[in-house]
Amino acid sequence: MNSYMRDLEFDIVLPKIKADNINQVLHSISLAASRELNIQSDKLHLALKEKEANSSSAIGDGVAIPHLQTTGVKRRATLFATLDRAIDMNAIDHEPVDIIAFVLSPQSEGATHLRRLSRISRFLKNHELNAKLHEATDEQSLRAILANPEGWLLAA
Repeated sequence: MNSYMRDLEFDIVLPKIKADNINQVLHSISLAASRELNIQSDKLHLALKEKEANSSSAIGDGVAIPHLQTTGVKRRATLFATLDRAIDMNAIDHEPVDIIAFVLSPQSEGATHLRRLSRISRFLKNHELNAKLHEATDEQSLRAILANPEGWLLAA
């Protein structure tokens, strides 16, 4: 598998998270990531809230990519989630968000972390792909779409 595809692998996939606001979304992804990495969810949640308060992770077109680099994790984890309804996350285009990709990396992975963010951002800017992701109602369907987006990926 080439490095482009490896950067687009999601360890955790959460379909249709029920949330009324950004705090609830960050709490849900913190819990899932903490289980995957065996770390404290409350510390992760607090770090995500602080980062989001300083700068919105919403990149437009209904997509947000919260991310952290921290000394508190030993390996990277990526999470993909859809929301049961779109919420306001202060996106530059003022559109509500209903697709979330969360990237968590050890502090030592600076360049790799940035490359992963760039590739995930490019991947999720595809409107046709996002429409298919919105239609998916369960983890298996989301994973199938994410694993085989029908050739929409561009070379890195």
